[in-house]
Amino acid sequence: MRSPTGNRDPEGPGRRPWRGRRPRLRPLVTAAAVAAGLTPLTLVPAPAEAAQQVRQFAYVANIDSDTVSVINTADNTVVQTIDLAPFGGDGPAGVAFTPDGTRAYVTNQFSNNVSVINTITNTVVATIDLVVPSGALFPVGVAVTPDGRFVYVANRDSDNVSVIRTDNNTVLTTIDIAAAGGHGPFLLAVTPGGGRVYVGNAFSDNVSVIDTATNMLLPTIPTPSGDAPQGVAITPDGRRVYVPNFNSANVTVIRTDTNQVVMVPAGSAIPVGTNPIGVVITPDGRRAYVANRGSNSVSVINTATNTVVATVDLVPFGGNGPVGLAITPDGRRVYVTGTFSGNVLVIDTATNQVVPVPAGSAIPVGTTPFGVAIARLVQKPTVAKSSTSTKQEGGGTVRSKNENFTGIVATSNADKLHKKLQDIGTLVENVKQRHLHDPALTKRPQVIGPRG
Repeated sequence: MRSPTGNRDPEGPGRRPWRGRRPRLRPLVTAAAVAAGLTPLTLVPAPAEAAQQVRQFAYVANIDSDTVSVINTADNTVVQTIDLAPFGGDGPAGVAFTPDGTRAYVTNQFSNNVSVINTITNTVVATIDLVVPSGALFPVGVAVTPDGRFVYVANRDSDNVSVIRTDNNTVLTTIDIAAAGGHGPFLLAVTPGGGRVYVGNAFSDNVSVIDTATNMLLPTIPTPSGDAPQGVAITPDGRRVYVPNFNSANVTVIRTDTNQVVMVPAGSAIPVGTNPIGVVITPDGRRAYVANRGSNSVSVINTATNTVVATVDLVPFGGNGPVGLAITPDGRRVYVTGTFSGNVLVIDTATNQVVPVPAGSAIPVGTTPFGVAIARLVQKPTVAKSSTSTKQEGGGTVRSKNENFTGIVATSNADKLHKKLQDIGTLVENVKQRHLHDPALTKRPQVIGPRG
């Protein structure tokens, strides 16, 4: 099995009464009122009132099967497996999403490129070569800036970080971290404000800091007592950085205002399990979860005291080699990849216990699952805006008095009520002429009997 770490084993309107003579005229005049900018006072629901549809999925990169497993977090089942191999993706490791959740960027360790997945269709829409423009080798960590404009990729074996533009999926620049003493960049994270990127350097026992405004390096931060720092997570308030150190079984805490290591009760680092790699912080910033690959456990750190308050043993649930971590936006569940067991376990943050899933204790995925990230897609309702009579029959927004006003439609233009009241009389008359006095509507139907 190819090791994921390679040569050194180092995240309501009221109803308005209608007083007209002919009841059949009501829907026609209602539509005309809409065209004039009035909000229709009917109980017909408008498309804009429809509830937003929220979908949430965990994407898992499987190194040795060259796939990405898509887990529906609503029922914890794999709903799709995306094969990256036909698109040149070999050894997928890291996963990160654009803020709107519509694009996933997946690093491929062995093909030195990045796959771009459209999460609406779960199809690969681009493959970004990192070698030609930047000489990048063994890309692992990946993070997207909060504004969704750039993607940062840590390339372990070339000691650099690639910066990708999301508007055209091309490499903008490459940052040489070796110039400031950084070697073996593994995983990274962007501050909530988007101003900096912190990179864990597995081969130099320090953390590189990138200023995203200039893509220049700030002074590198040593990790005292921290051997082979790899994972990186930043608190929601942007004030602290938590960095697991693979070879020293501890976690370093850094202040972002000074870029200095924070002293903790245990000294300069928080003791955790063996071979810690991944780390994730709850949305409220109160807990940090650390995946300990060597001891098959997850340590839970109280960020107020910087002490371990719980340890979740994954062995009884079939977890082996935990590496990647992702937390749901509501902070209720943590998803953990079992690199050597080919599965994903789910932890309830309220109890710090592994929760049952349809498959038993763990969710089967691909071979050597490594990185995991959660996408939250919000499908916003839209109001049809049509200028054709055919579409107006089914409901739309009337934009011309010469259109077909048969459909009852909705509008959000109530603010234009007074401005367009003067048009309502004309529009209603137009409706009468076209629909009530149209010979085609009043002509007696012709009955055709059977032949013979």
